[in-house]
Amino acid sequence: MRTAILFTMCAGMFLVQLDVTVVNVALPTLGSELHADVPQLQWVVVGYSVVLAALLLTGVRSATFSGIAGWC
Repeated sequence: MRTAILFTMCAGMFLVQLDVTVVNVALPTLGSELHADVPQLQWVVVGYSVVLAALLLTGVRSATFSGIAGWC
């Protein structure tokens, strides 16, 4: 059971890092296409990270209530 929990947590962290990396790689293109400066691009990264974190927390909370994740 502990191995499954550890694997799930590692997979979740990997996906978060991958998503943030993809957004950071896309920033130069976003900046040139939208004519955005650095503070506006920072808001893009912050907004994406906040929405991603909210969705992850909502998913864990709903999994806990539904009984899928009884270990939380």
